[in-house]
Amino acid sequence: MTIFGLNSPELFLLLVITLVILGTKRIEKGLDLFLRLLKFLLSNKGSFDKKDKKEEAIKELEKKEEKEEEIKKIEETIDAREKELKKDIEKTKDKKEEATKELEKKQEKEEEIKKIEETINTKEKELKKDIEKTKDKKDEATKELEKKQEKEEEVKKIEETINTKEKELTKDIEKTKDKKDEATKELEKKQEKEEEMKKIEETINTKEKELTKDIEKTKDKKDEATKELEKKQEKEEEMKKIEETINTKEKELTKYIEKNKEKEEKSEKVLKIANVDTKVMNSAKTNNPKGIVQDSTVKKLKTKKPKRTVKDKNFINSKTINVQEDQIEK
Repeated sequence: MTIFGLNSPELFLLLVITLVILGTKRIEKGLDLFLRLLKFLLSNKGSFDKKDKKEEAIKELEKKEEKEEEIKKIEETIDAREKELKKDIEKTKDKKEEATKELEKKQEKEEEIKKIEETINTKEKELKKDIEKTKDKKDEATKELEKKQEKEEEVKKIEETINTKEKELTKDIEKTKDKKDEATKELEKKQEKEEEMKKIEETINTKEKELTKDIEKTKDKKDEATKELEKKQEKEEEMKKIEETINTKEKELTKYIEKNKEKEEKSEKVLKIANVDTKVMNSAKTNNPKGIVQDSTVKKLKTKKPKRTVKDKNFINSKTINVQEDQIEK
């Protein structure tokens, strides 16, 4: 079977290539559009419009519900913030005490940081000394290696001369063997020294890594300390503002209390004067009782006769004045 002069496998390959170029999203959109077109062709216009209107109404209702939920969430957040503000006002009083304690702790931390810096400086000095010593050892080792190389060259030259004179100098060969043994021993010693140098370099590298880690830790501690100091400063500023408001309110209360005290003192003075006047009037009445008229029909009652004392008006007035002055002085 051929279409446009193409076989079925060729058509299949072309379809696969076009689908790969379009991608999955475009293929899905194309299928959706094709299905909508079929529905539109098969269905009436009125029913299609009604469906669109229903979908729009449902979307509007969903939007309204979402807006209502957002409004409820905003109200809940506002209530929560009001409660948090009340709690913060109560917590600020507690934070004053905590701030004082934190300041003391900060001072202690600063002292610890200073001690740590001093220890780090001492360690750095010791490490520098160790590094200088290792450098000196390296120089000595390099010099020894140069000497060994020179000796090895000499040994090679001696071996060449020995090969040429083996037949003639049998006795010299024995001496050269001894020299070879000594040279091998020296080479072994050189190898041992090289291994020691490698170990020393490894120890130096480990110490340098440890120092870098300690320095990074101290930097992190310094950054944390600076952040804590900044937070404390902000808290102190807030505390100062709160204290200023409290001081203003306390001044107003003290003024109001002083005014009340002045009014109470005035009222007490007036009451004292009134009490003194009443006491004086009562004493005057008791000292000057009026005569009682008795009828003939009424029986005589047994009563104690009051002692009548004559007092001048000037004497009574002077007494009342003295009592008033004594009470005012008290």
